[in-house]
Amino acid sequence: MTTAPAVSQSIQGLLNAGRMLSDGIPYLDLQRATAQITDLQDWFDFWVAAGERYEQLGEEALENGSLVSAGEWLWQASLCFHYAQFMWFHDPAKREQGQRRKVELYNRAAAHLKPPGERLE
Repeated sequence: MTTAPAVSQSIQGLLNAGRMLSDGIPYLDLQRATAQITDLQDWFDFWVAAGERYEQLGEEALENGSLVSAGEWLWQASLCFHYAQFMWFHDPAKREQGQRRKVELYNRAAAHLKPPGERLE
């Protein structure tokens, strides 16, 4: 019987499926992450790439006047950036970059969500 390498166990620790799915990460993205992230150093870039794909869909929806869809896509992009920076403590500059993009995308999405998102401080 073989055991999974320590790196895979670290990745599995970050891939908290229940939390991620209940937060709104699509199941297909979770499956892709499980299959494609083989090294912990790939975590941030995987979720940034996913966020950028959703952001592009949001941009296209905005251009087409599909505002609710745009809001949903931009929110999904924000969620991906959230998980990109999630637990990324070893590189504070990159983590900060992820946090800023997460907030920027959420702020862009909020007005188009139904009901509209409202920031509380």
